[in-house]
Amino acid sequence: MKNICTFILLAFSLNACGQTIEKSGKTEIEKKVETYIIDKIKPKFYHSIEFGEKKSFDLNQLIKDYKVPSIFNDEPKAIQKNNEAFEWLKKFNNEVSIAYSMSFIFGTKENKSDAWDSYWVIVLFDSDSNIVGHFYYAP
Repeated sequence: MKNICTFILLAFSLNACGQTIEKSGKTEIEKKVETYIIDKIKPKFYHSIEFGEKKSFDLNQLIKDYKVPSIFNDEPKAIQKNNEAFEWLKKFNNEVSIAYSMSFIFGTKENKSDAWDSYWVIVLFDSDSNIVGHFYYAP
């Protein structure tokens, strides 16, 4: 019984893909993404909403999953935004070696009393899990 419990605990710990979780509850990759986004946009107020799973980069799967908005599918600006984003991604993919991608949702605001503005991004990584780029999309 002790061996079974040890095996189960080992399986759970390996399931975290070797990413350590700090006291904040965020993995190292999540902290890296937050730091990257904050450095890029320099918001006055910032809040992480949801981190997607870091997956092997598959351009066709990203296009299938994200190009056509599911929430804002009746808004021409959202459709145009996604078309432009994925055209950029196709070009960027030819210039940079992308190994992984991760969806990420965050909020920003200018004043403490303002409502949060939400943003959806796909973060792109190289084979060493360094961030090589990102793009916004409409969900």
